[in-house]
Amino acid sequence: MSNRTSETASDVRSTSADEIALTNHLDNLEWTNEGVVFLLVAKPAPGVHEVVPSVTVHEGVGFETDHERKSYYRGVLMPGRQVSAVSVEVCAAFGVDAATIGDNLVTKHIDLKGLVAGTQILVGRDLILERTNIPHRPCLLFAERAGSVAYNVARLHDQRGALFNVVRTGIAKVGDKITVVAC
Repeated sequence: MSNRTSETASDVRSTSADEIALTNHLDNLEWTNEGVVFLLVAKPAPGVHEVVPSVTVHEGVGFETDHERKSYYRGVLMPGRQVSAVSVEVCAAFGVDAATIGDNLVTKHIDLKGLVAGTQILVGRDLILERTNIPHRPCLLFAERAGSVAYNVARLHDQRGALFNVVRTGIAKVGDKITVVAC
């Protein structure tokens, strides 16, 4: 009899060679404490992603151009999801276009997985975001967009990205510097 009573059938399945290779690749990416905004993706309506060159990001709201229900899941408000982020390096490893994933902020060079809850980042000159304690888990839409291997690796190895709340309103622009300012 197994002592692992909390596991589900999907947790005990064997890991594929593709998943192992992808996990190893992700584990060997090199990161820094400074990066750049690679892409900004507004969500004006459910399922609609628009790449924008700049956007105002409001405290308590997120991207001003996002639809009002983006922080809801199955009709329930999910706090801590004002801005979703993923790195372009992880998207490239997953073999998916960064705009397709649907995250607001696509970063380059920053280890989003390594940011602990409460860590603040400065985007550009004014915008401050704070990493929430909510894991950025992949959903079934992510699986459709990125494929089953990427979905499994993101789900099992916390490689989906990070969720942020807005601490100080500001404007984000593609190419802006991103700096970790407080942990």
